[in-house]
Amino acid sequence: MHKGTTRAEQATVTRARIIEAARELADAGGDDAVRILDVAAAAQVSTGALYHHFAGRDDLMAAVHLERYRGSLPEDLAFIDRLVDVAADGAALRAGLMELTRVVNRPERAAVRRHRAATIGRSVHQPDVASALADEQRRTSATMAAALGRAQSRGLIDPSADLVALTLMFQAIALGLVLADIDPEGAPTAAAWESLVGRMLDTVIIG
Repeated sequence: MHKGTTRAEQATVTRARIIEAARELADAGGDDAVRILDVAAAAQVSTGALYHHFAGRDDLMAAVHLERYRGSLPEDLAFIDRLVDVAADGAALRAGLMELTRVVNRPERAAVRRHRAATIGRSVHQPDVASALADEQRRTSATMAAALGRAQSRGLIDPSADLVALTLMFQAIALGLVLADIDPEGAPTAAAWESLVGRMLDTVIIG
């Protein structure tokens, strides 16, 4: 343990390393290829240390799928959080959200969206995944609602807009691109998608 590093911080790092090792094994050979001994070896921890962080293989795989579901969510939420506080007016808020829309629509984000959709699918038959997903979704929505609430209090967003519905709408825009990924030939152009998102923003942002 490095000087100044607490046990809690070290535990967080170790847990993340175990999840990443399991994720790489799953990416290479599918979920069935993930074995505790292989994960421990790849993460350079003992099996005892692994079981200290995870109750078993199912618990570990639930964490892997949850990490896939998160994808770029933390970065996107942090962007929105900062944007709300630095936007001088509604026009600046709109411009920032449109920039995020372009980032989310980049081709390299397609894999992230597929993993999110796959995790949602798994939650139907895997209660542990469903529970972890519900907790994560609750945190995500609360974080976004808090940011949008600050924008509302500053007069940047229509005060009559319901924050819960608004939060869900923003998330649906990103997740809706999964459908475009299924049939790329039938998907709208990036310009058409951005235009529609802009029109939706114009209904709630005061600028």
